[in-house]
Amino acid sequence: MKAKTRKIIGILMIVLPICIFLGVIIAWPLIAIMISQSLGGVTPNDNLEYSAVFNFINVLLGILGLVSMVMIPIGFIAGIILLVKKDNNVMLKTVNDVRQQVSDTNQDNEVSNVDIGGKVE
Repeated sequence: MKAKTRKIIGILMIVLPICIFLGVIIAWPLIAIMISQSLGGVTPNDNLEYSAVFNFINVLLGILGLVSMVMIPIGFIAGIILLVKKDNNVMLKTVNDVRQQVSDTNQDNEVSNVDIGGKVE
């Protein structure tokens, strides 16, 4: 992963769960007020048609808030790790690469079978 991409993802992992949690905290009463006002000041529990919708929204926002609360420490830790991590440009050598390098070295170090006098043994 590139450094710029890692930086963007790291910042998002730190900021996004907090923003989602704050959005849920703000949206929950606003949605309750909007539904109550759309019913003419009657609470959603008094009207059975809107009660199911209101309960569904409450459950959905509750689950979203819970998930964002759990993700705040996880996202913070992972985001810091992504922001601090440096590029690792170390090339990994496979076993075949090492064997090839050893065989090349052995071939370079072999003494030819030619005697000093020019005779081949």
